[in-house]
Amino acid sequence: MTRERVSIAPVAAEPAVWSAIVERARRRGFRRFVVDEHVEFAAEAGEEVVRRDGDRLRRPGADSRPVPIVRVADEAALAGVLREVAPGSAVAIEWSADRVIPLENAVASRGRRFELWAYARSPSEVPAALGAL
Repeated sequence: MTRERVSIAPVAAEPAVWSAIVERARRRGFRRFVVDEHVEFAAEAGEEVVRRDGDRLRRPGADSRPVPIVRVADEAALAGVLREVAPGSAVAIEWSADRVIPLENAVASRGRRFELWAYARSPSEVPAALGAL
């Protein structure tokens, strides 16, 4: 599934720690980074930088539509969010429940109607998100 995104936003109070997180992610093959709107980020060749502006992600390019980040804690809420996504658009789900099976079901049920991104709050959430996608 090439269109889904698993996004990790490097977060650290100290610039050296933030840079170390980015470098570790690069070594592990991550090529998409989410950074706050005001943060300077020097992307390397082949990388995509997505800007976070509050509860929205902005992809590169002036004509791209923002991708809303929606925090979801249960299957019923996830189903409600997915019903509201317009065809051809995208939504980023910040899944806070323990089980990822509903997220897997969401990937299957959306078909090709829209892009579904999983927004991970920390590196420890990435394996589950990758498994769902």
